[in-house]
Amino acid sequence: MSTPLPSPVIAIHGGAGTLSRSLVSDAQKNAYHAALNDILVAGQRCLAEGGSALDAVALAVSLLEDCPLFNAGHGAVFTRDETHELDAAVMDGDGLRAGAVAIPVSPHVAQDLLPVIVASTTPTAVFAAPRELHRWSATLTGLARRGFPELLSGEGRGAPPRRRARGEAACIIFTSGSTGVARGVTCTHAAILAAVGGINRVLGQRQEDRILCALPFSFDYGLYQVFLAMACGAAVVVAAPAAAITGLPRLLADRRITVLPLVPGLSVLLLRSRMLERLTPRTLRMVTSTGDLLPSAQVDRWRSLLPNACVVPMYGLTECKRVAIMPPHLGPAAPSGSVGLPLPGTKVHLRPSGAQASDTTWGELWVMGPHLMAGYWGDAEATRQRFPMDPETGARQLRSGDAFTRDADGFLRFLGRMDALGHWRGQWLFTAPLEDRLARLPPVDQAAVVLQRESGEVRQIHAFLSTTADAEVLKAEARSLIADTWSQPPAIDVICRPKLPYTANGKIDRAALLASVSERALP
Repeated sequence: MSTPLPSPVIAIHGGAGTLSRSLVSDAQKNAYHAALNDILVAGQRCLAEGGSALDAVALAVSLLEDCPLFNAGHGAVFTRDETHELDAAVMDGDGLRAGAVAIPVSPHVAQDLLPVIVASTTPTAVFAAPRELHRWSATLTGLARRGFPELLSGEGRGAPPRRRARGEAACIIFTSGSTGVARGVTCTHAAILAAVGGINRVLGQRQEDRILCALPFSFDYGLYQVFLAMACGAAVVVAAPAAAITGLPRLLADRRITVLPLVPGLSVLLLRSRMLERLTPRTLRMVTSTGDLLPSAQVDRWRSLLPNACVVPMYGLTECKRVAIMPPHLGPAAPSGSVGLPLPGTKVHLRPSGAQASDTTWGELWVMGPHLMAGYWGDAEATRQRFPMDPETGARQLRSGDAFTRDADGFLRFLGRMDALGHWRGQWLFTAPLEDRLARLPPVDQAAVVLQRESGEVRQIHAFLSTTADAEVLKAEARSLIADTWSQPPAIDVICRPKLPYTANGKIDRAALLASVSERALP
């Protein structure tokens, strides 16, 4: 006996608002119910006559919008940018076979970067707020403008959808370009699933979690909050960065937030506001941070303000999402200044190069694992250089471009970008540990160290301090600390600023800092 097929079910909603039973007459109630029933019957008839689920949904939505009894399609929403918009979308869940490759782009992307993205990816459709399209009209020439009625009618669907293989691209995420040319990282379904599974295993995120995301989805750390939540059944509460800064206590309380992802730039703003000192969150259990090194002084500050929450520094790259995570259960016992242990299933090793070939205590971090992405979209040479094959095993590897050291227990400690390190009188100048020490000076929120070179040798150290304190006193303390860190250092220049420049992803813009001093005369 064959099992009968289940009958399809259509669920509809008339719009926003609440109808109080005491204010609705029997005649009105009957009219509402009759109209809803007519729409459901029309949807069922569409299915019975061979229409697809998408056809039935589109029909039901259009009938709801045309019915004067309901406000479906006639309201608007208050956006994260504090504007009102009316957006519509239809999701086709038939086998999850959209087959498209998403390219999330920040509305604040640099004007000169957008043509690079469009030229390298040749998108077939662009979804953006109307107010954003005019900025990019010159770049988006040739792309057809289609409204949702056209899309629903089938005019803009193009080729039939298909399910992509696990090894095919799911999305292309462009790097920030903070360390050079911005490139589109090809993120496959398999690599995303591997990264999400490993991260959730370490963090222990669960169905009852509510994750506050105030990070852009064009930044993989922001986008991954959605993936992580979907994988474990948690909820994501999306907020604009400005809203998170000004209204964090209320957001944490009203939305019952349990996980708060941060980048150091956002951390600085929140700690400087001192609002957290008046905060007693009852649900928050975890604060995570990546994108840039979270100074150990900030880690300590968060732990003191949130004694019932674990603070989890992490390290990752767009090219593999996450490399190392500090185990949450360690709490204050975690090694200070470390980014944690490698992700499950991840193999890392430190490979010396160049002048440090005889030094095995540190080196460039190389990564292997199932979470490595496919490479750079449309750039085979860059992919070959950053994702070389292991000559012995044939496995793909990733050169991080970052210098690390590793202790006897396997904990990784970031030393700085390989191309940002310097050599002076036989000693290597590691910038990250010095930045961490400078950030521990009481009046300093954050520090950035850039090295100015001449003929290959470091000639001057520029230490930028984010502070509102007495600059002259602080400069003397910073120079003394630098002199104690490196024996006979080169010339030291200390610059105090109320705030440091950041990239769109919340990283310190060290390229901008170096450019700001590049015209200075060297001693």
